[in-house]
Amino acid sequence: PPPLHQPPKTGPPMPRKRSLKSKGKEKRGANVSSSSLSHAPSTTNNTALVLLPPKELWPQIQAIRSAHDKAYSKWPPHVNLCWPFYKLQTFNDLKEDLCKRLQGIGVFTIELSTIKMLEAKKKKDGRKYVVLTLKSNPASALEKLQHVLHDVFKE
Repeated sequence: PPPLHQPPKTGPPMPRKRSLKSKGKEKRGANVSSSSLSHAPSTTNNTALVLLPPKELWPQIQAIRSAHDKAYSKWPPHVNLCWPFYKLQTFNDLKEDLCKRLQGIGVFTIELSTIKMLEAKKKKDGRKYVVLTLKSNPASALEKLQHVLHDVFKE
């Protein structure tokens, strides 16, 4: 498989504000880093598993994204498969198994078959979201990919 894109490092994640209870009193807005939680999640918003289009298509895609997506320069053109995704070390531990299983799917093409616009739930936000529906050839390829991802990444 082609190498996976790693997003640029932007420093350690910021502590999240959480509501804590201490001796029956609630402390609002306390800073708690995710590493201090005993049940820290194995996924993070800093990583995603994506499909990347061929590089020769990037200029056309980026031209469209630059007009409609203020974050277009942060990430290459992509289709999210899993986000949030595993921390890099966890992914590295599972990568070999994933690559072996992906070989069983074979090469396939993807067509962006329909486009829908969704408005943000909060009207004051004013954002609109674009949802693209994918078709694969062979038709079962995306379904097989979904099964492989579920088998390897159980969460």
